[in-house]
Amino acid sequence: MVGGQPNKRLACLVHIADGEKASLGQSSPSPLCPSSASGSAEDMLVYGAYLLRRAQFLNYAECEAMKTASKRNECTERLNTLARAYRSEAGRTFSDARDARPDDGSPPPKFNWLLRTDSDVPALRPALRLGEDVTRILNSPNTSRCQDLAAFANGLAAGPEKGFFATLDLLGCEATRAR
Repeated sequence: MVGGQPNKRLACLVHIADGEKASLGQSSPSPLCPSSASGSAEDMLVYGAYLLRRAQFLNYAECEAMKTASKRNECTERLNTLARAYRSEAGRTFSDARDARPDDGSPPPKFNWLLRTDSDVPALRPALRLGEDVTRILNSPNTSRCQDLAAFANGLAAGPEKGFFATLDLLGCEATRAR
């Protein structure tokens, strides 16, 4: 499906997993990861993942390089506020997408746009629920939220939903390259 929605999702997922600081740390959003305005739950999952990844790549080093403590503190607080906003929007996006999917007892749909075997592809509702859990931990006022997220991730059973978030490097706080 050249040029279709699945290819846009794949382009955004590659962008997220690639972990290029130059593009994920920009102040303007990436054209590869448009907002979840389409209303598709799959698009909303990808957009929520993108927002979580952007929060990881905020450039705190620029704050540390500032000469005065007041400027450093102001810069750090600005980035902390932006990170909370990204994570909050991601949580709302995951929640809205999950709420938009009817839970009629039928098996949740599988993603049809990931190039993986069926056993590796996460079901949509559990992946959205995991996204909500990750954002809930990251938005906790607890100062050890990164340790809490690591403990949570270590306690997750291996499976396609965990694999999806791990592949995109979203089960930690560090800005790293996933591939």
